[in-house]
Amino acid sequence: MSRRKKTVRDPSVPPAETAPKPDADRLRPWLLGATVAMFVARPLFPSESIGDTGEGIPLVMLALVLAALWAVRMARRGRPWRWGATDAAVLALERNPDGMLRAEGLWFPPDSVERRQFENRLESVEPLASFALTNSLAGYLAPWLVVALGIGVGAVEHRRRVWLAVAASGVLVAACLVLTKSRSAYVATLLGLVLVAVFCRRRERRPGTGGGQSHLRGEDADPQHNVGRAAKIGTVPYVLAAAAGVTAVLVVLAVAVGGLDVEVLSEASKSLGYRVQYWQSTVAMIEDHPIMGCGPGHFQDAYPRYKLPEASEEIADPHNFLLEVWATAGTPTMLAMLAVLGCFGWTLWKPKSRDPAEQEEETRDNPDATAAIFGGALVGVLAAWPLGILGTTPPGLVVLLAGLPLGAVAVALLRRWVDDGRFPATLAAIGLVVLLVNLLAAGGIGFPGVAGTFWLLLALGLCQAEASPARNLPRVAAMALVATFFILGAICYRTAYQPVLTAQAEINAARGKPADVTRHLHAAAVDDPLSAEAWKLLASVAFTQWQQDHDPGTLQQYHEYNATALELDPNASPAWAVSGDRCLEAHGVTGQPEELQAAVLAYRRAIELYPNNATYHAKLAVALQTAGDEPGFRREADAALELDRQNPHEDKRIGVELRSRLNRRGL
Repeated sequence: MSRRKKTVRDPSVPPAETAPKPDADRLRPWLLGATVAMFVARPLFPSESIGDTGEGIPLVMLALVLAALWAVRMARRGRPWRWGATDAAVLALERNPDGMLRAEGLWFPPDSVERRQFENRLESVEPLASFALTNSLAGYLAPWLVVALGIGVGAVEHRRRVWLAVAASGVLVAACLVLTKSRSAYVATLLGLVLVAVFCRRRERRPGTGGGQSHLRGEDADPQHNVGRAAKIGTVPYVLAAAAGVTAVLVVLAVAVGGLDVEVLSEASKSLGYRVQYWQSTVAMIEDHPIMGCGPGHFQDAYPRYKLPEASEEIADPHNFLLEVWATAGTPTMLAMLAVLGCFGWTLWKPKSRDPAEQEEETRDNPDATAAIFGGALVGVLAAWPLGILGTTPPGLVVLLAGLPLGAVAVALLRRWVDDGRFPATLAAIGLVVLLVNLLAAGGIGFPGVAGTFWLLLALGLCQAEASPARNLPRVAAMALVATFFILGAICYRTAYQPVLTAQAEINAARGKPADVTRHLHAAAVDDPLSAEAWKLLASVAFTQWQQDHDPGTLQQYHEYNATALELDPNASPAWAVSGDRCLEAHGVTGQPEELQAAVLAYRRAIELYPNNATYHAKLAVALQTAGDEPGFRREADAALELDRQNPHEDKRIGVELRSRLNRRGL
């Protein structure tokens, strides 16, 4: 909560011990406001392409700056801080960025499978917001919908205003959630509603409460509070029945407008079968990389090596948050994630009582931060525009024209509850359960827009439940933290923030100025020497130029650019396949055997990275036949046709022209 409830001074405590301290913590509201701004801004601009566009780097830098300011605050006067088992587990947990987006172009021939898939995506009525996938949006919405309903159910004071706010916002969120067609989110939301019903009915038995003290276990001593609790219990069935009725109406409306269809149920078993395939391949990947994983951000490159022949797509994550952490960051990190969840659950189950005098002192020392938090939320909405411009897509005007008025109404209705209400730790835990149940089948823990919900709910739960004794942080330790965060900030700036953003700016300039494309791409390559993106674009530009002038010098330049790109990104099977295509085309024009040999080697490397890709085997077969290797041709052609037979997905089948060429060779 943004404001702690005032406590009554214990008359047994001498007045000198309860006098307000002159050294009020004036930095705390600003830090809270800036933190809220980050959480509000992050989901408002695309969050699933951070791997190669650096859209989240500014917020990473801001987080490091805030951490450094927090350390300065701790060092200034040796302020007390709390440290529990969950904090230690979080410290051991590596961050896991999302997989890298691989895009080689968006134009496809008319009537091609790729063209139809692209058009179907454009014509889809499923909401996406700032997410690339509806499952990710659903994962973001589901826990907050349940939390909002839990707030309404648990509200005793200002009940009508709270219910009105919950109803107004909940209907909009529920409507969007229904339209996502995310089955895993549906199941997670239903589970969350059941948990809200159970813990609202039997609150005296539940673990974890606000402020680290069990105000519920102490309710029996307060008859007036017992009346309020009885009223809450009595309203639960009606609130949940109303929620069920609203959901039914939304489903009917969604079906009527075509936003929901019977395939949501009929395709459920098929969707689960796909996920089982993903999980089988991911387990094989973990067996090969048990300690360090394949590396954060590299799942999509590593996955094709383990992809089953009948699997549907080259996924960016395994659609299971535990397997994702395990496969990308290794067994120690996966165990750290389990430790975080286990320690959090234990903290809620075994809450500790906080010393009343310590609570009163903390309340005096921490000024009201309500205005700073609301202001931070407003700043977060407005900051999403410049942050989005730094990436690829700023938020639309609907965020400003519709989001701000709706947010203002919600704040107005909930303001008195914010001042006087309670946000129990159990409600944060229920929201966390909803999110994780969804992520067990949907994945996306590496996407910042989704992961932010995880960390925020975890922090809210700990703030309300954990009552570990406050300890004064030694000044030396606090100064060490200050130095550590500033060093981390400097490293992040030099290795990620500056190179990624400056290189992306040059790439964007190259796309807008065709006449200066080479100059801008060279500048991007210099600005971010660890990225292959600029070199891939340079290779593409050079090869396109060679197709027009057939100048040997231009072809040589292409090979130099392409070699650098493959050296920087050696595990991208599509890049090797494209390299093979271009070398084979160059051989057809120049007749040089070196080009044909390079094509064969490139195709072999692509197959090494993606063994069950029928098209790669078919292309290698054609290259070998062109080189006069008839046994090699037949071997690869047989493999291609067999893999093609095992694959039930039309978009993964060998192209008609390529299949015809294989069959004309006597197969």
